[in-house]
Amino acid sequence: MADAGQSPPTSVNDAGPPKVFTRVIAIPPGPPWRQSKMADLEARQSAPLPLSEVAYRLKRLNAWDGGAARFAAFYVRSATFTESFIAEAQVDGEAVKMRMAHPAEERRRTARLGTLALASSVVIILLAAGLTMATAQRARLSETLDTAERQASSRLRQAQAIQRRTREAALLETASAQDTTIDAVIADINWVGANRAPDARIQAFHWQAGALAVEAQGQNPPIEGADRPLLRSAKPIRPGVWAWAAAQPEPIHPALPGPVTSRFR
Repeated sequence: MADAGQSPPTSVNDAGPPKVFTRVIAIPPGPPWRQSKMADLEARQSAPLPLSEVAYRLKRLNAWDGGAARFAAFYVRSATFTESFIAEAQVDGEAVKMRMAHPAEERRRTARLGTLALASSVVIILLAAGLTMATAQRARLSETLDTAERQASSRLRQAQAIQRRTREAALLETASAQDTTIDAVIADINWVGANRAPDARIQAFHWQAGALAVEAQGQNPPIEGADRPLLRSAKPIRPGVWAWAAAQPEPIHPALPGPVTSRFR
C-alpha cells in the first residue's frame, strides 16, 4: 500500500480551512463490494489519529475491471471543523475532491434516516392494516351479498310456488264452476280397455268434450263394444294407422275444459 498527502493536523486551534491528510490504498483483485470493504478496513487501521478524533472518507480512483483497485482515503481531525466542506487533495499528481462530513452531522443524518425508516415502517404497517381491514370488509360484503342472493332466490321460489298454487286453484275453481270431472275420462279409458279387440294395436287415445277417438293399426275395429259404435276415418292418418271415433254414451259425460290425449305403447 502507498501513502501520499499532507501531514496530519497538529493543532486544534490552527487557523484557516481544516487540513486534510490523504493516502492511497491498494487492494488486490476481487468483487467491487469486497474491495470496498477491504479498503474501509485498511483506512480504519491506518488512520493517523484515533477514529474517535478523526473523520475519514474513501474514494475509488479507478473503475472496477476485475483487477486491483486503488482508493484514496481522506482524513480530517474532527475538532477542526463543524460543517461539511469539500476537501481537495493531490493524489498521484491529480486533484481529487471529496465531501467531508463532520461526525456530528453524520450522526444527525443517521438519526434522520432512522426516523425516516421508522416513519416508513409505521406507514407500511398502517397500509398493511388498512389493506387487511379492506380485505376483511370486502369478504364481509361478499358474504352479505351471497346471503342476500340466497334469500332473493328463496323468495323467488316461494313466489313462484305461490303463483303456481294460485293458478291451480283458479283452474280447479273454473272446473268446479263448469261442473267438470275427471271421472268421464277415466270411464272412457276403462271402456276402451274392457272392449279392446284381442288383435287391436291401439297407439293413441284422444278425449275432448266427451268425444272419444283412438288411433290403431289396421282396418279392423280396435274396440268391440256394441253400445258405442265406431266410425273409421276415410283415409289413414299415417301409413297403416286409422282414426276411430266412438259415439257418445247416454247420458253424455260432462266435458273437460281442454283435450285429453294419451299414447298407448
